[in-house]
Amino acid sequence: MSPQVLVSVIIPTRNRADWLGTSLESLAAQRTARSFEVVVADNASEDDTADVVRGWSRRDGRFRYVYEDLLGRSAALNAGIGVSRGVLLLFTDDDVILDPGWIEGYAGHMLSADGRPHTWDLAGGPLMPVHLELREWPRWLTDEALLELPSVHHGSEARPLLEGEIIWGANMAAPKATLERLGGWDVELGHRGEDRGRTWEDLDLQQRVRKDGGSVGYAPEALVWHRTASDFVTPRAVLESAFGRGRNQSRWAQAGPPSWTRVSIFLDERPSRKCSLLDFASWIWWALLFRAWPARAGLFTRARTAAWRSGWALQELLPQRPASGREKMLQKCAHEMRALALKVSRS
Repeated sequence: MSPQVLVSVIIPTRNRADWLGTSLESLAAQRTARSFEVVVADNASEDDTADVVRGWSRRDGRFRYVYEDLLGRSAALNAGIGVSRGVLLLFTDDDVILDPGWIEGYAGHMLSADGRPHTWDLAGGPLMPVHLELREWPRWLTDEALLELPSVHHGSEARPLLEGEIIWGANMAAPKATLERLGGWDVELGHRGEDRGRTWEDLDLQQRVRKDGGSVGYAPEALVWHRTASDFVTPRAVLESAFGRGRNQSRWAQAGPPSWTRVSIFLDERPSRKCSLLDFASWIWWALLFRAWPARAGLFTRARTAAWRSGWALQELLPQRPASGREKMLQKCAHEMRALALKVSRS
């Protein structure tokens, strides 16, 4: 016999009463025939979070409230697990909008016809950026430039993920039995109040599932739109992100990817010609032109490409052996040109 509740959605939250309602609205609008509940784990909030959730609980019995005074995102998640009634647990955050097919996107892959968990022991879905304070993205932020904003996307095919493909805690699912067997989320990891250090609790869970012999899957239908802070949506921030991406791709092209990833994820593009200090000069030039004519997205595209190439160039200037006097001079010049390029970029 199937349990009364098949799916439990767990949302940890702290002092985001103004944002939480948007996430809960998107959960109330889910299109699924599966029985589900929403457990909001309040992590010692000092605002109106409790009133917001209890208001939803009065209107809709699927919404539940649990309080956890031990600071930490992981502690709040574990509190939600402790009171959950579903056989499949879905995890998200208080700063997201869930696609109407989000719950069904996971349940269709991870629940059998009789309501039993099957296929993967852990799964993730795409997480795409959205700016709720703006009606639309700035004109200069093209679809290609969205690559520089925080996001997760592993294609349009439902499949087991390779060992290096990462999923984020704002969009995860796992059978409750898996979490209970592994002891839940590691309370030593994750945000703790205003402390943003050691935030790889989602990567830790993914690694523990694999170490336990479990499988990790990808459900492309389980789409989440993640609120992108204003600090990320400025020309300067996007150009700095492009520069960093260029450095990382250059590093992995030289030495191979780090242990937690695979090179093909990041080396989807390579420079068409050798990068050099001229790319820094190009970055400065196109950033200045864009500063003068900010309505021209093409100018920003050229600046972003130059910033990415500059990151690649700087990494190639860093030798594996002790640097010579000439190499140190070139590195110093590159750092100064990067600083100038960011200074002239529009904030």
